[in-house]
Amino acid sequence: MSAKGNNKTLPVLLVIYVAGIIARIPASFFPFHYISILIYCVGILYWAFSVKSRIIDDRQRRLLIAVAGMILLLHTLQILKYQFGSSPTELRYLWYMYYIPMILAPLFSIWIAAGIGRSVGERIGTGYLLLVIPALILIVLIMTNDLHQMMFALDLTAAKPDRDYTRGIVYYACTVWDYGLLAISLAVAVRRCTVTYPKKKAKIPIIVVLTGLVLLLAFHGGTSGGRRIFGTEILTFQMIWHVIYSLFWEVCITIGLITSNTDYDEIFAHAAVKAQILDRSKGRVFFAKDAGEIPEEVIKSDSKFSVFVKDNTKYYTKKINGGYVCWEEDISTVLEMNRELWESTEQLREENALLARESEVKAERAMIETYNRLYDEIASETRDQVSDVKNILTSLRNCGADDFDRGVKRISILTAYIKRCANLMLIRKDKPMIRTFDLALSIKESLEYASFFGIAADVEGGADTGFPADIIIEAYKIFEFVFEGGWGIISAIMVRIECDGEDLEMMIEVSANNTSSDPVWSKYREYVNFGIARKTGYTYLITDDEAKTFRIKVRFDANTIDPEVAS
Repeated sequence: MSAKGNNKTLPVLLVIYVAGIIARIPASFFPFHYISILIYCVGILYWAFSVKSRIIDDRQRRLLIAVAGMILLLHTLQILKYQFGSSPTELRYLWYMYYIPMILAPLFSIWIAAGIGRSVGERIGTGYLLLVIPALILIVLIMTNDLHQMMFALDLTAAKPDRDYTRGIVYYACTVWDYGLLAISLAVAVRRCTVTYPKKKAKIPIIVVLTGLVLLLAFHGGTSGGRRIFGTEILTFQMIWHVIYSLFWEVCITIGLITSNTDYDEIFAHAAVKAQILDRSKGRVFFAKDAGEIPEEVIKSDSKFSVFVKDNTKYYTKKINGGYVCWEEDISTVLEMNRELWESTEQLREENALLARESEVKAERAMIETYNRLYDEIASETRDQVSDVKNILTSLRNCGADDFDRGVKRISILTAYIKRCANLMLIRKDKPMIRTFDLALSIKESLEYASFFGIAADVEGGADTGFPADIIIEAYKIFEFVFEGGWGIISAIMVRIECDGEDLEMMIEVSANNTSSDPVWSKYREYVNFGIARKTGYTYLITDDEAKTFRIKVRFDANTIDPEVAS
């Protein structure tokens, strides 16, 4: 499914809610007084359907839809009470029933928060599940209020019982339950989240809840309806409660506390591989920004895997579930090299051209040898990664769609390192100093593909300061060593680069995923420690932050800083 448009859910909800408020201003002129309630019902239905298409985890998706169902139930009861309720008993029990969704929505919310960061099939804690007991007790006390009046003390014979009453202890218990569990849900969600940047944005849903509470106090402080403006109750209690819960969870989805499938098209568009995905009708769904149009001859092929050459480009096509994946390879350099080789061979066959070409051939040979030495050095440095790419490409020819997809993602990570490492070594050829900003960019490009494997990643720092090229390259190699060694083990990797005077410090923090056992994690930590300790030229420190999280600090000592680069 395309992820386009999913980031518009929040503004669309805000527009719908504002429209519902505006619809209440001239409500007395409409034959149906509750048009604003219908607008809010449309809003919650829109949100529920968007949740269904965005949320990946089945349990989280069902619980969020259940919260939406409780909001819709509240509005339905509101319409039934004021449009169809006639006798005092009917009005009274419809009023009591308002609090059923207000008790269950917080319960579902705390279950949603408890499920964040858990693997598929992993159960939430028993303590969270046992919260259903006080929820049922509160519902029973509310619905039996006529017997004890601990919820509302009122005249049971009054025509409109919700106009003259006093609140009891059960009402205040329901209020604490409603908004207290929502606050606890946010705290649990932040604690369960292993990524740093969503935690920093946790104040946004707090602002949503506090704003809603302020509106409740401003418009519904009494017990006889809301505050009126120009004779119209602009905001009902149900509208404000609706907005608090829907916007609270939508903001949690938007800032990343709850995982969704948004922005996949952006990730694919910025991929280094010139690839694109076609649907069954062979229309483009996702494509990299540098990918060109696929020739008709290529997409007409019905084979599971095909290779087609046109002009200076080789096209690969493979059938996948729901369509095709196509990627291209520029072979103009190879063709040009073949052409030049053929021309040189023809010329060398003629004796009268040998002497004329001798000096030119020597010059070309010297240049080629220079570059060959550099390319050999690059090939030696990236030999393991190139070997892995070749092995994966070989295995892709006879694999299923899932293995093919994982293989392409793995190749994208390996080729990012190969490209960036080669770039740094090419810079070193002409400059003895490299900016730390280039190091940060190299690490950032490698981490951009980490999300393919569900790994949360980020890089910070990287001031525009010059350091010896060998130090920058060694720092990047250490990062790649930690990163590659943790495939299938880690769930998050954070990198921070700091420049302290004439020293460069790189901090790498890694966290285990839920499937990694303690022995596997210990073995990975020993592997990292041993690999870093094998070389000299820097100092390092490995510390354990939590049971399955450790931090590596590597410090390089630079004797000089190039002032021209630093400026």
